[in-house]
Amino acid sequence: MPFRSTTIVILNVSSNLSKMNVKKFKDFKELKGGIEINSLEELISQLLSIFSINKTSWSEGIESLNDLISLKKHDDSVLSNKIGMSVLNWIDSKYDNNMFKDFSGSYSSDDEESKQIVFIMDLTLDTIFKINHNTDVLPFLKSKLKKSSSEYESSEIKSIIDWIKETKANPKLKISDNILDQVLSRADKYFEEEYNSKNFDYLFCGLRETILEYNLCYSIHWCQKSEKYLSNVKRTGWIGAGSLMIAKESDKFERMGSSPFVNWVYLFELDIQNLEEYFHLEIPYKNENVSKLKSVIKCSSDELLEMVNNQEKIIYTEKKAWCDHFPDFQNIADELNKVDIECQVEIKTRKKATNNVEHKHTNENI
Repeated sequence: MPFRSTTIVILNVSSNLSKMNVKKFKDFKELKGGIEINSLEELISQLLSIFSINKTSWSEGIESLNDLISLKKHDDSVLSNKIGMSVLNWIDSKYDNNMFKDFSGSYSSDDEESKQIVFIMDLTLDTIFKINHNTDVLPFLKSKLKKSSSEYESSEIKSIIDWIKETKANPKLKISDNILDQVLSRADKYFEEEYNSKNFDYLFCGLRETILEYNLCYSIHWCQKSEKYLSNVKRTGWIGAGSLMIAKESDKFERMGSSPFVNWVYLFELDIQNLEEYFHLEIPYKNENVSKLKSVIKCSSDELLEMVNNQEKIIYTEKKAWCDHFPDFQNIADELNKVDIECQVEIKTRKKATNNVEHKHTNENI
């Protein structure tokens, strides 16, 4: 759950800035999400001016600034270098690493002071990430890293540096606005149907700027619909569920799992093609190895011969779930290799069985 939340009063605010009465902090909190980039930049400039006049503190200012930037319309627009540098310069003028001195990052649930320290760091780094597209923020981050006052501060800054470098090295492939709108519409419709069917306790929505395209599907991050224009720092976190995957040519939807070591898109695209992964073991059959095979497999001579196919091989197969690392017959392969009968368990793909019956051994030609 987020550390804090801010109540946002929804008003019908005109996009014409001359009609916006934004002179105080409370005026900014009454803005609604979906602000066009040019209007947003003017609002950010106004807010920074208020900071200068009021000598606003780091903690109060960074929250207001991060809240405002999070109201940006969900499209591919990014903040200009001019406004990005203004934001970065203000952060630089307020940044005080003494706040993190001797702080480990670990704290109890009732330690409000430590929560606030983490909250300010999270807001600061999230804001810096939001301006990094046209503004070179790495020199600033590296200078703060060099003067770091704790392992916590160093770790957080290193993480954001790595994340910025990774996103710049692997830019998103361009997707047309028409397709982005279609994917977003499909995602929102799916979440609405799941919510109305009582499958989800909360109404979620897709986040358009997070859409990625793959061979057979798209993926999109999501959040509670009520939190669409909240900062990443303040949105509710969910354990065990990742991005929503949407098939291009069918009505298949599936949410990624939480394990970072599983290629969820690959598995989903197999499912789209009615394919599945399975474990496959080929054991070569030779007359001179009969005793060894019988001993390891634990079978009679007649049973062994029934296992041999017309290619002189004994085949074991077993369906593989995403969380399976080894099949039940892994020990057979290990024991056979110990007695110099070379064989190896492989992971292959096949059409899904229609009867859902799994045979650990088959003498069919595969």
